[in-house]
Amino acid sequence: MITSRINPLYVVLLFITVVIISFIQLNTTAKNYENEKRSFREFVIAKNQYINIKNKKGSFKKLEKILKGFSKKELTIKKTKKSFIVTVKNKDLKKLNSFLNNILKEQFNIKRLAIKKESIYLEILD
Repeated sequence: MITSRINPLYVVLLFITVVIISFIQLNTTAKNYENEKRSFREFVIAKNQYINIKNKKGSFKKLEKILKGFSKKELTIKKTKKSFIVTVKNKDLKKLNSFLNNILKEQFNIKRLAIKKESIYLEILD
């Protein structure tokens, strides 16, 4: 009867080969993961920049739409580099209340809001 034995050196070499291949695969997978993470971060930054640009363009249009109900005598609008300053003076409390509700419903970046009996001072960041 012929018995064949496996040389222990072959088993060790096979084990070393499997370990080396595993480390190489792990290293390439880690590099791919880092690349995907980096591209995802770049995508998120680009998305946020797009949203900010879109909001800046739409914020003044939304503000104009809300201010349509007031006459030019009642409004004072100033545009600075970083913001819009709006002062609304009116004796009708319902109209002022409606204006304030419409402003608060929208997603404006309000820097300053001062409410007095017959006027509202509002500073919106651009």
